[in-house]
Amino acid sequence: MARSIFLIVFLIATRAIASLQDDVKIELNVVKVLSPQSCDEKLAPLERSLSEVDFGRYDNEMLTANSLEIRNLYWQLRLRLHKQLAQMTPECVLKAREIFHSLRDLDDYLSEFSDHAPALQSKGMDFQKEPVPIYDVQAYPGTKSVSENFQFQDGDLMLARGFSFFSAMISQISDNVDHFSHTIIVSVKGNDVRTTESYVGDGMYGSSF
Repeated sequence: MARSIFLIVFLIATRAIASLQDDVKIELNVVKVLSPQSCDEKLAPLERSLSEVDFGRYDNEMLTANSLEIRNLYWQLRLRLHKQLAQMTPECVLKAREIFHSLRDLDDYLSEFSDHAPALQSKGMDFQKEPVPIYDVQAYPGTKSVSENFQFQDGDLMLARGFSFFSAMISQISDNVDHFSHTIIVSVKGNDVRTTESYVGDGMYGSSF
């Protein structure tokens, strides 16, 4: 009897997570082409659908097995929306921003199951030897880049967020919830690229790569 109940629960959960994946694929098609006339009509249901996602319906094993695929689908959705920002009305841009927030929050949760990213501390780390995420995406599980030929320019500002829980907390704790925890200043002199940023408890820190 207990085995039968377990199998029924497992099948229900399996179908539920497959349904979630199918929903994201449908949403990808919905936002494939947005016009000023259809933007609000299409983005409002998407915003509502993302806010209603409940990962509590699935056990940890199922999330671990499926989280990477779902994250990849969410990433495609983010890219598809981002590429159309220039054609959106100001009202739709604000809706898209809220959708980006929701997608980032969902990605944060799923990354705990797909990547098991540790909480890192800046103290004791040699940043001269750390891989640069925007250049070496493979060194950081879950990190994605939209360009393979990116080059910094002098005076660039990077809006960033670390992989630690503390960085996540900083990005979410203010009245204006955002994706980022701090800003990094970039200077370029010839082939020398340097960054300056601030770490809580350590103060300003500069590095080159």
